[in-house]
Amino acid sequence: MADFANSNIVAMLYRVAARTDPALVAGLPMVDANSAGTVHGGLKRELVGRIIELHGPHLLFRVGDDLAAFADSPILQVFLRSPDALVLAEKWMRLERFHHASNRTHIVASPTSWVCTRYASERKPGFGENCVIAGFFIGLLKLVGAGGVVLEAGGRVVDVGSADDWSRQNDFSGFTLRWADFVPVQDDGARDDRSVVAGSVLERLQSLVAEDVARGWRIADAANRLALSPRSLQRHLSSRNRSFSSVVRQARVAEAARLLCSTRLALAEIAFCCGYADQAHFQRDFRRVTNITPKIHRDMTLQSARVGESHAETRSTGEIGNLPAV
Repeated sequence: MADFANSNIVAMLYRVAARTDPALVAGLPMVDANSAGTVHGGLKRELVGRIIELHGPHLLFRVGDDLAAFADSPILQVFLRSPDALVLAEKWMRLERFHHASNRTHIVASPTSWVCTRYASERKPGFGENCVIAGFFIGLLKLVGAGGVVLEAGGRVVDVGSADDWSRQNDFSGFTLRWADFVPVQDDGARDDRSVVAGSVLERLQSLVAEDVARGWRIADAANRLALSPRSLQRHLSSRNRSFSSVVRQARVAEAARLLCSTRLALAEIAFCCGYADQAHFQRDFRRVTNITPKIHRDMTLQSARVGESHAETRSTGEIGNLPAV
């Protein structure tokens, strides 16, 4: 497997380290969370090693402190739209599978806890790397809506502000996160129930799925949100010659088209943001709906934009040239 790390996490770790002690990032390249989905894993390990050596592991748990500063990242937007911690856990594990991450986290999620186990197919995740993930999860859960988040490891509650005295006795490959309550963030009103009240059943379903195309939608989940039984929802869709999967596909392709036109995200990142398990599946669906590939769609859109700008410039120049001499 390729040796890489999530660029969002490394960017946040870099930010915390630079603010705490500029010497920690001396000679290391800055990481732009929006430029790519991954960076080389060696960069993360070098930074983690410096932090542990000079400041101890407690600083690693603070990686999620600045998460809100990166909230515009499309990947983080996917997480922010999660209605609960179970959906959030599904998205995170899909991201790791999507990128074929060498180090992964198995999460057993419930409404009030995550039981996390870190594992790898080859090199075992290091103590520092596991602490970083725990810190990131703490910040992510808080940002998405969890209140009173507590970290447990080795049968005890971890004081993340002063973890130096005990943490090396535990490799941190297993830890639990618990919280007192969970109130989902209102992302621009996306979860306002009014968005799924008006209109036909099909229109309400389309609106619902469009709220969070990255979610692994199941017909039972959608039916519950629409106050219908799964069978009733299927009957409504059949009467319009539609299927649940076709509605989900259409919503995902529409969002993919928007991201292709409005961002510089790589195709792989767009595929994840739109709920696909892999890029190949995304390519097939997009071509099935639009008859062109995602790359051709982006190229055509960019070309059209350049032509439009050229015409606008020509009109502007012509108008200036026709002004009377003074």
